[in-house]
This record gives sequence, C-alpha cells and structure tokens, in this order.
Amino acid sequence: MFLILGGLILTSGLTYYYRSYIFSFTLKITLFSILNCIKLYSLIYSYFNKKNKINKIKSNNIGNLKIEEYEIFFNDKKNNTVLIASSSIKLTEQFNELVANYHTYLQNKNKIVYCNVVNEDGDLVIELTNIFRKFFYYFDKQDFKMEIFFDYVQEYLNNNKDIYNCINIYDYDFIVYLNDDSFTELGYNIKYIKEDSINDILIKK
Repeated sequence: MFLILGGLILTSGLTYYYRSYIFSFTLKITLFSILNCIKLYSLIYSYFNKKNKINKIKSNNIGNLKIEEYEIFFNDKKNNTVLIASSSIKLTEQFNELVANYHTYLQNKNKIVYCNVVNEDGDLVIELTNIFRKFFYYFDKQDFKMEIFFDYVQEYLNNNKDIYNCINIYDYDFIVYLNDDSFTELGYNIKYIKEDSINDILIKK
C-alpha cells in the first residue's frame, strides 16, 4: 500500500517537475500531426486538381454568335468541347450547366461512332467525327440547330483553305453512323437539315 502511494507521489512529483517539457513535447506532437494532415490534404487536392481541370483554349465569333472551346481533363482523360451562344451570359450559363453535369453530358459522345461529309458520288470530302463530338453538350438540346454546327465547320474549312480549297459545306451530304447494334447509317443533304437539332438527326431513320 505504502509502495503504491509512494509511486503515485513520485509520479506526481516528476510530472509536476517536468510539466513544461511534457507540455512542449505534446504541443510539438500535435503541431506535427496537424502539419502532416495539411500536407496530405494539399497532395490530395493537387492530385485531383491535376486530374480534373478545364482550360479555355479558344474564343471567337461566327456572325453574331460567341464561341468558346475548352480542354476538359476528367479522370486523366482529355475531351475537347465547344460552347456557342448569342451572349456571354448564355455562354456562362451553359458552362456552369456543363460543369455541374459533365459526366452525364460526356456520355453523349458515345451516341455516334463516325461521321463525315461526302459528295454526290459518295467520295469523302472531310471526316468530322472529332469535330462533331466536340458538340456533345448539344446532342440532346432541341434548340441547337445543325446550321450552327455546319457554320462552325465552314469557318474551320475557310481557315484551312490550303487543305480544303473553296469548299461550301452546304453543297454536300452529311453521313453519321450510330453506336447501336447494327451501326445504323444515316445520310442527309446538309442544306435540308439546317433547321433540325442534333437530336433530330440522330433519331431519324
């Protein structure tokens, strides 16, 4: 009993005597743990920030329409997308909606496997798969007309006249292959689908 009591008194005395050292040691351990947590959080944030980010790569106009093009990195994969609207406010609204529902909109790219523009003999004029897929945000938007897409393509052709000399996109046919069990082929005379939405042409058979 006396030994236990003596041990407690000795422990209390030593604790009191070394209290400043104990406090200092405890404080250092606590600060060390906090700093490590901050470093870990910073590493995780940096990792996800690198995996998921958006870069604006181009901004210009076609007529009265404003165009912005983005590189979007999502889960280590890069996807390019185009947003087009009549005002900066509407562009911002589209951008916010795209970011908030990016994974859902991205699935639209899988609706097609290939598309191109051909002449009346079926000869290839230009392959458009990658350009068309940039418009995946609009694949299910009824108010986005194909004329806007083809005007965008025409602007691209005009800016690359050394490759595509004097091509008027509206003189040709648009061919798209759907990502279904039979890879359904859909063909349209471009001048006749200007007022259709992308969704319209992807469901016509």
